[in-house]
Amino acid sequence: MKDKTEFETIKQFKSRIEEVSNLSNFNDNYSQGNFCAIEIALNLLELSILVGRRISTHEQIWFKGGYQIARMLDTNEFEDIISTYDEICRLAENHFA
Repeated sequence: MKDKTEFETIKQFKSRIEEVSNLSNFNDNYSQGNFCAIEIALNLLELSILVGRRISTHEQIWFKGGYQIARMLDTNEFEDIISTYDEICRLAENHFA
């Protein structure tokens, strides 16, 4: 993916995460914590792309939440979030230190 496409993917995903996190069935601390983790991962990737800063070994943990996110969003309605998060994680590997 080229940077412009990466930014567009991040931007669209942030918007989708905000939309879903505001649904009433995700107002609990567990769900909101998972959404925050996704946002942190997106921001780390965006920062890496913008300034060429590598994602440190300690920060890479933010890209390992696939299981918790899949469990939280275990319906077809949110399948796009799970697949996009996986795509973001694969993309981030190119930016790992």
